[in-house]
Amino acid sequence: MIGSEGSFVRYLFIASINTIIFIILWEVFFLILPSSGIWPTISWGGSWILSSFIAHWTHRIITFNSDRDIKWTIPVSMSVYAFTLIGSMTTYYLATEVFAFSTNNQIDLGFMVLQIGIIWVANYALWGGLNYLGQKFVAFKEINIDDPLIIVKSSELE
Repeated sequence: MIGSEGSFVRYLFIASINTIIFIILWEVFFLILPSSGIWPTISWGGSWILSSFIAHWTHRIITFNSDRDIKWTIPVSMSVYAFTLIGSMTTYYLATEVFAFSTNNQIDLGFMVLQIGIIWVANYALWGGLNYLGQKFVAFKEINIDDPLIIVKSSELE
């Protein structure tokens, strides 16, 4: 496997797979929803939400190889993704609607045209990096459950 467990290199490798999933979702939303006004931002948000749930599992299993209880990792991981969703949708909206940077930067692959451009890439990179920090240091942070100072039975407190 590329990189050590929890490393940024391994995160980037797995995130590239998650990015492909995000792009596919983005393209589907971009095709079925209007391509002007707030709709590209809605496409961004829908893609982010769906791919974040998938990313939780890929990062839990492959990136961090976490043994933490899913009762912790799912809500905390989704909270990190929710924070970055709000941030990424805000910056995407500001860039495309308020500052009017073009969303029409297309990448023509011959067999299909991707609706991604510099705003898309910069926004995804910024908030993806923040996702890594939240996942590594909060959602999947290793805890020492063998430390007797941490584990205290309630009967021992009496």
